[in-house]
Amino acid sequence: MWDKDTQAVYDLLMTQMQNASADYSNSVDTLVKFAKQQKNKYLMYKAFNALLQAGRYAEAVDITKFWKSHSKNNNTQKFYVLALVLNEEVDKAVGEVKGQLKKHPSDSQKEVLFDYVKVIMSKWYYPATLDVISRFYADYPDHVTLRPMLNC
Repeated sequence: MWDKDTQAVYDLLMTQMQNASADYSNSVDTLVKFAKQQKNKYLMYKAFNALLQAGRYAEAVDITKFWKSHSKNNNTQKFYVLALVLNEEVDKAVGEVKGQLKKHPSDSQKEVLFDYVKVIMSKWYYPATLDVISRFYADYPDHVTLRPMLNC
């Protein structure tokens, strides 16, 4: 996963972030800087989540762009879309997903869409989430998993 020094710095940052009297925002900043310096996918994921917890969605968009540019793993695209949704960039998020769907044969598009929907619905309580799901439902009304999500 990562070397001992990276693990030690990460553990120190987590301890600091969990301390009630700590400056959480500065700890998040340090974690983001460290993740970018190390270019480690696990640290990037932790930094991304810390930014989400801090409600810093524009920065979450930025770190996912950086993460995508330094990763061979295409799963980062889903986190990028989630960050866009939380940052209320709904049109861009929908466009990103539709662009990804075009890269897949039509018989696998529903499965790909479901993978994005699962990630987006992890933050179901944000208004932009429902907007995105509604737009997908308009385009894919026969997608069996989208309709129940609109009833939440």
